[in-house]
Amino acid sequence: MTKQCIKCKQIKPLRDFSKKNSAKSGAQSACKICVSIQQSTYYEKNRERLSQQQRKNRTDKTREYEKKYNKKNKAKRYAHRKAQYAIEKGLLPKQTHCSCCGLETNQLVKHHSDYSKPLVITWLCNPCHGIYHRINSKIHKAPLELILPNLVQKKVRF
Repeated sequence: MTKQCIKCKQIKPLRDFSKKNSAKSGAQSACKICVSIQQSTYYEKNRERLSQQQRKNRTDKTREYEKKYNKKNKAKRYAHRKAQYAIEKGLLPKQTHCSCCGLETNQLVKHHSDYSKPLVITWLCNPCHGIYHRINSKIHKAPLELILPNLVQKKVRF
């Protein structure tokens, strides 16, 4: 099926138009290229106002969220900052292998089983870290040492 763009007046296939459920044809009246040009032109004309508005909205929302999160998670934030500082100063060596599955990667997650001990860290890859938290929430905060051997044996994947 085809449709004529109201901006460039060219007849184009429907895949060149964005979806619009309320339209009879199920597509917008202007093609994707014309919409893109129109949006770019509008942004260029109103760049300063849009940038200020975006900065204001983002910072207000971000600050509000950060305040709530930091207030709710003081111990967690302290442990993360303390561990990061120790790694940056070379006091805590950064691992290259996951403690659970043994995967070698440079993108390991620092997992704290106890936030009152910020330098006691288990290094986990993202999949193992996610699995740990999914299992842990189901079995009422079991210690990491009990869960990790089971994960390696079962190769649990969600």
